[in-house]
Amino acid sequence: MSRVGYARPSSQLQKPLLAVGDDDNAIEGELNELQEVAEPKKPLINVDDIKEWWAAEGWKTVFFLMWLAANIVLIVLAAVEYWNKPNYFVTVARMGGATLNLNCALILVPVLRNCLTWVRKISFLRDVIPFDSNIRFHKIIAYAIFFAGWVHGLAHYLNYNETGAPWTFGWTTLAGATGHVLSLICILIGTAAIDPVRRPNFNIFYITHHTFIIFFALLLAHGPRFWMYFIGPGVLYFLERAYREISSRKLRTRVVTVTNHPSDVVEIHMRKKLFRYKPGQYLFLNSPYLSRWEWHPFTITSSPEQDTVSCHIRCVGDWTKGLRKLIAPPQEGTQITLYRTYGPDNKKALLRIDGPYGAASEDVFDYKVQWNILLR
Repeated sequence: MSRVGYARPSSQLQKPLLAVGDDDNAIEGELNELQEVAEPKKPLINVDDIKEWWAAEGWKTVFFLMWLAANIVLIVLAAVEYWNKPNYFVTVARMGGATLNLNCALILVPVLRNCLTWVRKISFLRDVIPFDSNIRFHKIIAYAIFFAGWVHGLAHYLNYNETGAPWTFGWTTLAGATGHVLSLICILIGTAAIDPVRRPNFNIFYITHHTFIIFFALLLAHGPRFWMYFIGPGVLYFLERAYREISSRKLRTRVVTVTNHPSDVVEIHMRKKLFRYKPGQYLFLNSPYLSRWEWHPFTITSSPEQDTVSCHIRCVGDWTKGLRKLIAPPQEGTQITLYRTYGPDNKKALLRIDGPYGAASEDVFDYKVQWNILLR
């Protein structure tokens, strides 16, 4: 018995699959209707988008604009006071110097870790001040110092050239000699702070950054008005550093247990007197046996109700791998009990803790959370 097949005309086979059917005209009509449906236009101003932006960037932008306005005011005041006295090069130099006075003092404020942690406990300030953008603001100020410094120095050199004795004014006067050393320190600090240099060479970054002590001493001699800007942030920074040194050295840290977890994770439980913290905060760890200068931040993973404070550390760099080799058991999945305060030679502290410090995650319980459940 032979089988008979049926084939559509070739004109129908050449049409798209959706257009092939018993009633081609009806299907084409439906497609035209679909094409005519236009997407709803979005409003030019979306209130929800504005609220989201304000929650993420609003107060940061306000503080940035306030800082920018303060710089502009100082520039204008310096321009008015020194307009063409004795020439316009001096005017430009004074304008740059006015912003340097403000920013060289202000750059200390974002790194006052203890002060920022204490202030953020005040609820209405926590809602206004962008505490968690402190390092970002620190970098912005550093860029401003670098730019204003070059403007200030170049303008002074052009002014010295007008005198006919640029080298004499540039190197034999107090302002000229200190200005050259200050420029060199700025170059060293800025170069060591960029990520490709800082990450693999933390000790270089740390040492060059601490030349800020020489920097501020020379700046007080260089700028006759700088002390008025520096006295507030300078005193706060000195007190905070003294407190951190006393806390990390005098209040000893005892390493209780160390666990070597899979995936290169080490869990450390420690005890330290007067160490009070909240969920979500972080601390800095230092081991003099690995590096005298390196302090590394880690999130606190224990509960404040526990009698020990713990950190889970992923060992990916030289310092963290050295820490695992120093205190962790060699086999994965094992734990050892140390109860040690001092290291192998019983002279230096095995670990030192600096902190705790505030973080955005510690405020999570202060806000309501709305759950949107989609039922399908």
